[in-house]
Amino acid sequence: DETSSLAAPVQERIPQAYVAVAKSEADRLGVNDGALLSLSIGGETLTLPLRISEELGAGLVALPAGLPGIPPALFGKSVDGLQEAAQ
Repeated sequence: DETSSLAAPVQERIPQAYVAVAKSEADRLGVNDGALLSLSIGGETLTLPLRISEELGAGLVALPAGLPGIPPALFGKSVDGLQEAAQ
């Protein structure tokens, strides 16, 4: 049922939204796993924690589909800006 994702036991298992980049990209930005990154996509700005991915190539950005906080309309669009978020 479509409301099962609202149940507390299910909510506890849904991961937080994040942005993933390659280690080389994280090194270029001077950030570590878990750092907050600000990225601009299609006129929207998202601030998400970083996950470093060994599978991604340099220059690629990955966002998980279906997680709260990541609008589906952004998929397939180019990232206009990526930097460490102001603290």
